[in-house]
Amino acid sequence: MKAYANGMKATSISRKQIGVIFGKAKRGKLKVQRFVMSDFYDIADFYNYDDNGNVERAEAQIRRILDEVFAGNDQKAQELIDSYTETLFNQLGVKAQQKANRNLVA
Repeated sequence: MKAYANGMKATSISRKQIGVIFGKAKRGKLKVQRFVMSDFYDIADFYNYDDNGNVERAEAQIRRILDEVFAGNDQKAQELIDSYTETLFNQLGVKAQQKANRNLVA
């Protein structure tokens, strides 16, 4: 994470990098649910306070996913995406879980 003098932080993940995951999901090489894809883009756009470190932890997980995607190891990337998906879904409240779009990107 990048830290700024005013206490704000930003992630070092770009929308282009997330776009690679999106592209693989559109081609059917990865299975990513829509609410997770939205979260990936939100993390890439993050510029705010991260007092509890949740965004920093999410960034680290996404970074591992990206490392596997760029290494061409789609199976390991899929395992990491599945783990991230379940963790993210379980962190949501009941109403947010009901509203989450669990359809696959395709």
